[in-house]
Amino acid sequence: LNNDPFDPATRRRVSSSFPGYIHSTAPVMPEDELFREIERQIAEEEEVEEAQEEMADVMSPAGNAPIKERIRSTFRNLGWKSKPEKELMRRVIGGDQREPGIASVMLASLNIVQDRLARMRMAGDPPDIMIAPKVGHLSLLDFDRADELIRLGEEAAEEAIPQIREIIALVG
Repeated sequence: LNNDPFDPATRRRVSSSFPGYIHSTAPVMPEDELFREIERQIAEEEEVEEAQEEMADVMSPAGNAPIKERIRSTFRNLGWKSKPEKELMRRVIGGDQREPGIASVMLASLNIVQDRLARMRMAGDPPDIMIAPKVGHLSLLDFDRADELIRLGEEAAEEAIPQIREIIALVG
């Protein structure tokens, strides 16, 4: 393969490999470049920029915490500390920046797709107001942090009260 991380052959390799499980097909680029490449393949850059321009005032991305840390946090919360589990975690998450694990790649892809779908829906029918709690550092598996999620939601709703009052005054 060409050493250019963005040549067509490498792009196919990135999109079809299972890093950490099938070592010979692991991506050969740093994780941040890999995730940018995944994002580029899933959503055309021009469309993402267009959606961002249209919704810059009403939308902030969710799930912006580093994927690896969210997965590691989940494994720690589950109490996975013995050597076999650490090895499994290394293989799933990735042992270093050059070999992200399959879970990291899959979760990053899923987050990108979810974000893109939300942007498309918002572009078609923008809300009058958007309440967006800052929960990017939490994962879907952080069930034990419900109190924190509720508090963050309440804070975001309280911050939006002036905007809500303004909209109510305009409408009726």
